[in-house]
Amino acid sequence: METTLRGAHELMPRLMPAPTAPPNEWLAFRRRSAAIYREVADVDRSHHHEALYWAELETAVANELEQQIDAAQRAEQMGSAQPDRITGPDKADGRSPIGSKEDGSDEAR
Repeated sequence: METTLRGAHELMPRLMPAPTAPPNEWLAFRRRSAAIYREVADVDRSHHHEALYWAELETAVANELEQQIDAAQRAEQMGSAQPDRITGPDKADGRSPIGSKEDGSDEAR
């Protein structure tokens, strides 16, 4: 287990799946990342709030990805065309799907 926020940040790229990995692998990564940051918040007290922020961000990304996966599965079960392609962890331009509008402008939530 990582005991510092810095250690957690350094660990994430090593745990991250390939950009082309299936959405379920990305979902597992996001959930694991959130859990690691929550654990760090309990241990690295000087970075408690920052680690909690990262845990909440990873949880939000995981929840959004899970909704996209569920929507794609429902569409597949109904035999209809798939909804917009699952965007994975980031949009094509590298921005996080959290807080981004479809028109390309950012919106804080």
